[in-house]
Amino acid sequence: NPEFQSYLGSLTYDRLKERFEQAVAILKGCGAESIGGAGFCWGAGQVARALEEGLISSGAFVHASFCTPELMEKASGPVCLCPTKDDGEQLDLKEAAEKSGHKVVYHYYEDVHHGFCAARANFEDETNVKRTNECLEVLATFFNESM
Repeated sequence: NPEFQSYLGSLTYDRLKERFEQAVAILKGCGAESIGGAGFCWGAGQVARALEEGLISSGAFVHASFCTPELMEKASGPVCLCPTKDDGEQLDLKEAAEKSGHKVVYHYYEDVHHGFCAARANFEDETNVKRTNECLEVLATFFNESM
């Protein structure tokens, strides 16, 4: 859908950065000492930029889009990558994240589609449910260990 693609293209980090900063300020005001971000699909690129700038202390990327090796290499904290069969293994992102010198957690979901853990999830499908639960466990463990 060209309209939707245009809309997504308009949601640049520069346009959204103020909201990231507001969220971080609110969380810190509530006592948070360490803040992580999870980006699903196009949100991965936004979280990668926040991690690059040090607004957040760790970032998780599930079926990432708009995420580049350059951003991963500039990560200012630990990274968790969870690509699917539709995304490919995204080993270029993994290798770039490893160059950042921070912890990298990587789980490739070869039997589910892009969006399995978000908007395109099919919770009537047993494999989708199983992989979503696994992925959420990976994310919880990652954030517990990296923050």
